Amino acid sequence: MSKIHISILAVVLVVDAVNTLHLKGKWNPSNRYLFLTKFGFQRTQIDELEATRGYIYGTMMLENVTTSTQNLTDIATLVLVDSEFIVDLYGNATEPIWIHNITGMTYQESLWFIETERCNKMFGKINSLAWHKTCSPTGEMDLIRSVPCPASGFCAEEDDPESVVPNSQFTFVVQDLRQPRYWYLSLVACKRNLTTCKWETTAIPRHMNTSSSLSPYSTLTITYDIWLVNGEPKLQSFNQFEHHFSFETHGIAQMFFLFLSLYIILNITAHVKLANHFSLHVCLYLVHLWLASMGTMLAAVHWGVFSFDGRGLGLLSELGTVVTQWADSVFLAVLMCTCQMGFSPQFLSTSYQSCGISKPLRPLTSKIFSTLPTELLRLGTFSHKLYSYYPIREKNICTRSSVNQEKSTSFWPYVILLVTLLLGVKTLLYIWAMVGVTG
Repeated sequence: MSKIHISILAVVLVVDAVNTLHLKGKWNPSNRYLFLTKFGFQRTQIDELEATRGYIYGTMMLENVTTSTQNLTDIATLVLVDSEFIVDLYGNATEPIWIHNITGMTYQESLWFIETERCNKMFGKINSLAWHKTCSPTGEMDLIRSVPCPASGFCAEEDDPESVVPNSQFTFVVQDLRQPRYWYLSLVACKRNLTTCKWETTAIPRHMNTSSSLSPYSTLTITYDIWLVNGEPKLQSFNQFEHHFSFETHGIAQMFFLFLSLYIILNITAHVKLANHFSLHVCLYLVHLWLASMGTMLAAVHWGVFSFDGRGLGLLSELGTVVTQWADSVFLAVLMCTCQMGFSPQFLSTSYQSCGISKPLRPLTSKIFSTLPTELLRLGTFSHKLYSYYPIREKNICTRSSVNQEKSTSFWPYVILLVTLLLGVKTLLYIWAMVGVTG
């Protein structure tokens, strides 16, 4: 039990805030807890309240409603808390619960009391702040909804139908005049007893049933369709590229579109300038540009779709991330080949020997000599200008082409092996990270 809670808390703390802001799915109370998402709402501007408030709205209904289940509206609780309460809420969920004076109870009853005590600890701090029509009428914050909502109406806590977004059953309105803030949305298998105003678990039954040890709610499934947005939903068209985005990602779609435009210009310029140059470094550099452009394009498409539907194309975004990692690997190979290995494919390797000694010069000296005119290979003292030299005739140095130029310039197998190694390592690390998060 504690491992499940610890895993949930870990996901809460590291989950990406913008994976999806249009939530669709199903949940069963026997699963106890479901963390839905976190979202960063922007700071509310006094002069633009509707345009800068945060809104969470949608529907929470039972799947396959029957006559006997159509009136069930307190199977679980939809909870919205900010960063001040998230540790308290899930911290109590991870701690072991010890109940005293449980003698005389059956094993099933003791399990029920333990989970019920856990529910009361989780909501202990929220109870004093969250508004509830019966149990906390003086509460100042709107944080909870009893779910599922009636199939043809609003949730029980919605006392003002005018404040509910059209075609929705509930609406949370977030307003913070001081700063942007993260808010966390989750489903908890706890309900409030309206007689005692205490919380009780719905994950397991209180008394053992002869036919099943599962809660009577375990056969019921809640379907949810939830939107989280910055700004009044009816004003979406006025701020398309910020409406569905968490506050820390405002402008990310425009940024990727700008990067894509710059990559297109860079690709065109590079191909025009390097059209007549076929060498190892040129090929690797162009491959890097193509991969980087493709990764940026895939990310731009994802964020463009995300700005309209709040979901985007997740698989396309992941593919774009992998392609971008490949582009970085190819560029790293270019740097290693150019700087660390020290060879240049621009000129064929040429050997220089002293006419009297017949001793090959150092590779760096040979590379410098290959760029100088014949018979003018005397290298003078460098001045403050990096490439200035004195062209003095040197009688003791003569040149000849390398005996085996093909062998001296055949770096392709090595570079292919290097690029393959880098791509493989990057891909394996990315897959490992993805498996670690989902696992």
